[in-house]
Amino acid sequence: MADGATRGFTDEKFAAVRAVFDNNLASGADVGACFCATREGETVVNDAVQGTVRVSNDQLDDMIILRSDGTPTYMLAVVVDDHDMGVTHVIRGD
Repeated sequence: MADGATRGFTDEKFAAVRAVFDNNLASGADVGACFCATREGETVVNDAVQGTVRVSNDQLDDMIILRSDGTPTYMLAVVVDDHDMGVTHVIRGD
């Protein structure tokens, strides 16, 4: 998981970080990618088994989805694989 360092960034700070990322990417430097969500509010999922599930966003971690060597992490690979295989439902254990 990412360390949450981007939480609370302003739009200007995100733009500055994005410029550095784009420059590093263009120059061939190793870069990674993470999925960063806002800390405010909640995420709501309509689950077929449990019904409406609500999670406060401050309880969620930022997820690294691409390593700096360009390989995907499980969090990205599993979604791409499920999509490619036409998976529509996932049954999980709680």
